Amino acid sequence: MPEREETKRSCLPTVHREEDGIAVYRYGLTDSTNLRAKQAAAQGVTRGLFIAEGQSAGRGRLGRSFYSPEDTGLYFSCLYTTHEPLHSFLALTPAAAVVCARVIEKHCGKKVGIKWVNDLYYEEKKVCGILVESVGALDVQSKLIVGVGINLHTEEFPPELAGIAGSLGVRIDRQAMALEIYRALEAYVCDPADRSFMEEYTARSVVLGKRVKLLKGEECFFGTVLGFDGDGGIVLNADGERLVFHGGEITLRLQ
Repeated sequence: MPEREETKRSCLPTVHREEDGIAVYRYGLTDSTNLRAKQAAAQGVTRGLFIAEGQSAGRGRLGRSFYSPEDTGLYFSCLYTTHEPLHSFLALTPAAAVVCARVIEKHCGKKVGIKWVNDLYYEEKKVCGILVESVGALDVQSKLIVGVGINLHTEEFPPELAGIAGSLGVRIDRQAMALEIYRALEAYVCDPADRSFMEEYTARSVVLGKRVKLLKGEECFFGTVLGFDGDGGIVLNADGERLVFHGGEITLRLQ
C-alpha cells in the first residue's frame, strides 16, 4: 500500500464511542496518539481519549521517539479544553506523573517512582513516559493534550534502550486503566491551582538527595536535588548556590 494511503488509514480510529460521557477513539497501529488528538482538536473536538495498540512514531520530550510496539503496552492521549491561561498548567506534567503512578499501582500492583520530570521507573528502569502539549493561543480557549506510554509486558527492546527501558510484566484491561487516568487528571485540569499532589510527587522521587547533571539548552549544571517547587521545578544545591529549573533534562545513575 502506498505510504500516503497507509498514513491516511492510521489516522482513522477503528472504534469511536462514548464511554461514561468520554469520547473514546481506538486505533490499531497509528503514528502517534498525540498527533491524532491534535488532529481531532483542530476539527473541533474538545474532550476525548485516544488509545492505540501500537505507535509507529511515538513521541517523547525533546523530540525523542517513544518505542511503542503493538499489543505490549498502553499508549494513549487525553484531550481537554480549558479557558484558563496556559501558564496555569506549569504543573500539569508532575500532576500526570502522580496520577499515572497511582493508577499503575492500583491496576498492576507495582510501586513506581518518578524521575523528574516525566518518567516513571520500576526496578530502576523506565516503564512510563509522559508528553504534555497544548493547542491554541495563550490568552484564549486552549486545548491540552497529555500523552502517556506505559510498558506493560514488553519483553524486547532495541539495543539503544537495553538496560534503560523496562516493563511492568502485567496484562490488564488497558482501556479501563486509561479511562481512570483520564478522569483523575481531568480533576486537576478543572482546578489547576491545586498543588496537593506535589507532596506525593516528592515522596515518589528517585532523584531526591542525589547528585545530578542538568542540561538546559547548551548549558550544563551539576548539583544535589533538594526538592521541587510548587510548579514541579527542580531545586538544586549547586556548590552552595540554590538553583531552580522548570525545564531541561537530568541524568544520573539510579543504581
